[in-house]
Amino acid sequence: MSAKAKPQPTEIDHMRNTLTDVVHALGNTRGEMHRRFDQQDKELSQFKDQVNEQFHWVKEQFDRQDKELSQFKHEVNEQFHWVKEQFDRQDKELSQFKHEVKEQFHAVNERFDQQEKEFSEFKHEVRERFDQQEKDIAALKADNAEIKEVLKLILTRLPS
Repeated sequence: MSAKAKPQPTEIDHMRNTLTDVVHALGNTRGEMHRRFDQQDKELSQFKDQVNEQFHWVKEQFDRQDKELSQFKHEVNEQFHWVKEQFDRQDKELSQFKHEVKEQFHAVNERFDQQEKEFSEFKHEVRERFDQQEKDIAALKADNAEIKEVLKLILTRLPS
């Protein structure tokens, strides 16, 4: 063989090049998977932070409502004392007050019903999001299994 003659690629060289290409593609796929998992972790963390902020806001609202209710109870007690002293004159006002309280309780019940509906929808959306993530992960696992099988097949075809 002369110094200028180049060796011809063999079938083994071709298989090695193919295997190298597959390994390179798998490395890229693995990198992409890690990037996606990192993105999902970031999104989940942000989602958790948003949920925690919302729960904090709700707790503040309930604390505010408890304070207002306590003040309201105090005011009602004062009014009833006054009503006892001036019952005849205040009978009409008391009737109106009862009507307003009934409307307020009705409004509160409607508000709780709306909150319950929104919370149910929120739970459904969260459940769907987690279900989709589980499907995505299962699909990635299936892809990985296929890649492993292809690699095994390639490795079995390589001469020892």
